[in-house]
Amino acid sequence: MTGRKAPPYNIAMSKLLILSVSILAACAATPKRSIASGAEGSKIPAVPFNLSKPFQGPILVGAEGFNRPAAKVYLPLQFATQEQWPLVILLHGFSGTADSEDQYLTMRYRVSSRGFVLLTPDGTITPKNTMAPDGKDLGGNPFWNATDFCCDFARTGVDDVGYLTKLIDVVKTKYNIDPRRVYIIGHSNGGFMANRLACEIGDQIAGIASLAGGSYADASKCRDPKPVPFLQIHAVDDATLAYDGGLPQYAGGKATIGQWLARNGCSANSQNTFIKDFVPAIPGNDTSMEAWRECNSGKPVALWTIKPHFEKYHNAHVPIFNLDFTAAVLDFLFALSPQ
Repeated sequence: MTGRKAPPYNIAMSKLLILSVSILAACAATPKRSIASGAEGSKIPAVPFNLSKPFQGPILVGAEGFNRPAAKVYLPLQFATQEQWPLVILLHGFSGTADSEDQYLTMRYRVSSRGFVLLTPDGTITPKNTMAPDGKDLGGNPFWNATDFCCDFARTGVDDVGYLTKLIDVVKTKYNIDPRRVYIIGHSNGGFMANRLACEIGDQIAGIASLAGGSYADASKCRDPKPVPFLQIHAVDDATLAYDGGLPQYAGGKATIGQWLARNGCSANSQNTFIKDFVPAIPGNDTSMEAWRECNSGKPVALWTIKPHFEKYHNAHVPIFNLDFTAAVLDFLFALSPQ
C-alpha cells in the first residue's frame, strides 16, 4: 500500500458487515431460473428454492505441497457433476480475509442465481514486528505476495503464484470446472495478485476484475504477458492506492489500464458506454464505465471510474456498494465468450 501503511480495511469491513443481513437477504431472494453455461446452447439447472442458505458449503479444499490453511469452496444448490461450471476466485485485500471480502461483495449468495463455483482462499499472515515506515507493526495482517511493491512487506518470498495455481487446479478437477471460464476478482492487494497471476498463468484465465488494485510499475516484470480480458474499478480519490499515479513504486489504476491496452492490442479510443449508480453514499450516478473493444487480441479492456466524494463514513478504497455493483462485475466477466 502507499507508504506501506495498512489500509483502514478491517474498520471499513466492520461497518460493511453491519449491512450484510439486509443485503444478503435480498441476494438470497432470487427467483428460480435457468442460467446459461459455458457451452453454447446448454443450460445449468434451475435454482432449487432455499432462502435460508442459497449455496452449498463452505467446503474446505487444500493444495498439496503447500502448508496453507484450507480454502473455502461454495457450490450452487443446483450443482451437478455432469455440468461444466464457471469458476470465480475471490482474492481479498491486505489485512482482509476470504470471509470478509466474500461478505463485502456478497459473492457466496450469488453462486446459485448466477450458476458458478466460488473459491475463496486466504493469504499468508504477515510476521510480527514487520514495521511500516511510520513505525506501525504490520504483523498479523493477511497478504498476497503479488509484486515487488505489494504486499510481502516482510520479504518472506512465499510462493502465492504456485499456491493459487495448484489450488485452482484442484478445484477445476474436483468440481468439473469449464477450463475456458476461470475468472478472478481481486480487491486492493488481491487486485495486484490477480495481475500477477495474469502475468504467469494468463492462458488459464478467462477474465479479471481488479477493484482498487494495481500492477508492476515496470511492465517488463510481467513474466509471460498474454492478452486477458481485464476490468479495472477505481475511485479517483483513493488515498490508499492511487487511481492516477503510484509510479515509480507501482502502476495505479490508469497506468495498469495502459499496460493492458498495450498487452491486448487495443486501439487508443475508448467507448464511454454507461454512467451508473453503484455507491449509495455518493449522490446521483457515481461510476463512469469506459470500454476498449477494438483490440487485435479480441480481449476487451474496461475502466470503471468512481467519482470523488468526501463524507465521514465513505472510504474510497473500500466503497460501500449497492447490490447492482457485484452483479455488474459478474455480467462483465460472464459475457466474455469462451475461446
